[in-house]
Amino acid sequence: MISRQAGADPFPGMVIYNQCEFEETQDFCWHVKEDNLPKQGVYELAKLLNKYQLLDIDMITLSRQELLDKYNIEFSKDLNIDEFNPIVDELESIEVAMVDDIEEGDSYFIHE
Repeated sequence: MISRQAGADPFPGMVIYNQCEFEETQDFCWHVKEDNLPKQGVYELAKLLNKYQLLDIDMITLSRQELLDKYNIEFSKDLNIDEFNPIVDELESIEVAMVDDIEEGDSYFIHE
């Protein structure tokens, strides 16, 4: 689960890793300019990963082909792997700074 502070710029928030243990959290800050926002397919893929809990911390738990199949079903699309690869690659290129004690430190990336 991700929470966001409305109207904030850059995009700060908090990831709650376990909804039963709210101490398991990580603050983050995503520095993104409006003209560099991810494409719609990246948002859809992120929603899919979240909805079906397809991440193990930062690693996608399905093969790229399995992910494509699930994506096509979920969003009523008919993409082939060559059309899907740039979506996954763009998602994996997003760098989100982790924040500890109000200081930005390591970065979070999704990967396979």
